[in-house]
Amino acid sequence: MKENPDATIYESIFRNAIIGIALLNSNGQIIESNKAFCEHLNCGKEIRASHYSEFVGDENKGKIDQLFLMVEQDRCSLNKEVIAIEFDNHDHLLIEISLSPFDCKNSQSDQFLMFTEDITNQKDTHAALLQSEKLALTGQLAASLAHEINNPLQTSIGCLGLAEEILDEDDETLRVYLQMAMEELQRSARIVKKLRDLNRKTDYTERQHVNLKKIIDGVLILTKNRMSDRNIVPFFIYQGPTPNVLASSDQIQQLILNLIINAIDAQPNGGHIILEILHTKDPEGFQLDIRDRGKGIEPEMMSHLFDPFFTSKEDGLGLGLYICKQIVDDHNGSIKVESKSDHGTVFSVWLPGIPS
Repeated sequence: MKENPDATIYESIFRNAIIGIALLNSNGQIIESNKAFCEHLNCGKEIRASHYSEFVGDENKGKIDQLFLMVEQDRCSLNKEVIAIEFDNHDHLLIEISLSPFDCKNSQSDQFLMFTEDITNQKDTHAALLQSEKLALTGQLAASLAHEINNPLQTSIGCLGLAEEILDEDDETLRVYLQMAMEELQRSARIVKKLRDLNRKTDYTERQHVNLKKIIDGVLILTKNRMSDRNIVPFFIYQGPTPNVLASSDQIQQLILNLIINAIDAQPNGGHIILEILHTKDPEGFQLDIRDRGKGIEPEMMSHLFDPFFTSKEDGLGLGLYICKQIVDDHNGSIKVESKSDHGTVFSVWLPGIPS
């Protein structure tokens, strides 16, 4: 008896299709499957007579069970669901599962076709597109507001300057606070200007030798009242080599200020903020650790901390940590976070030192 050439072609298509295909009986047992199906579900080559639930996990099983119910209610429908398949190395695939009834004249019981497709890259591309659109919208909004915000800032700076001129020579303490307020308003004006393009890198001509200790000392003065109101005590002692980095002073101050404000907000009932500078030699640079004693960060939030517009604060915009990451990356540094429930969080920023 001659071999049917059409059957051979169909068999080859089935085995080598990039879409996963499996035939299941009414009990959910796998009758036949191709290579792509096994790869998508991270299972072995020989899975005949196995139940699909062995390869998808409890959470995904519920989703696929629902697909079976929907198909059984409407025999003509093709129903879909997206599941995540986790691997031992913590990687994952997003798999689109499609299920439809399969009529086979040689079978006395119901059978079903299950199709699987890897859509991980599609989801990642879509997420990147959404992020790009959000950033573009933010840039447009910042540009439209920059002029309106800048006007009252410049007026306030001018008024503080006039107030400083009429001070008596003995009012040195008040003069110091006026100058600090002017400097902060001027820094705010520069920040508003730079928000018009969140992705624009700093002009290297703006960079100079920046002493991290002096920046931290200044930020602690700026946040002194805020910490006092929350009954928070900071601890910062450094006695190593001068922690100089080549950087934009405004951006490094903004970076440290954002992280300290986050540490304050994490402890509404009081606590401590511990700051530490570590000198690293390989590679040459300085690491700044900012540690709080708050409730910690939920594990499911950790991977999204530096995403734009992601925030756990009711009144937060979700740009603080994103901007911190942009500043660190712009200075060829690194930032990481460690957190433990009810034990607090530590943000570690490393910046390259100045070559000797």
